[in-house]
Amino acid sequence: MWKCLYNFCAYVVWVTFRRKDLKGIQEEVGRLLRSDTFNPAIRVRQASEEQSKKKTTVTGKVCPPERRKRNPKRPAIKSIINQRSPVIVSLLPSPKEKS
Repeated sequence: MWKCLYNFCAYVVWVTFRRKDLKGIQEEVGRLLRSDTFNPAIRVRQASEEQSKKKTTVTGKVCPPERRKRNPKRPAIKSIINQRSPVIVSLLPSPKEKS
């Protein structure tokens, strides 16, 4: 249901602004309504950047520690739990953000 709502919002904005740059609008709507970890537009962009990096590097066998350095994991669960979207931060700031 939420994914349909995000798509609907993106398409409404896209039609309102005379059908310019749908991908950019989807990224911005995702940035406003989701945290970075759960924003699929950012994940797609990061994946394409990683693939372009892999194409430029020399292919060959890589030891596991080197592979871990090249491909960092997602953030820790503790940090993901505390992430909030920019809209939520502006509507309901925490006491720390209020000061």
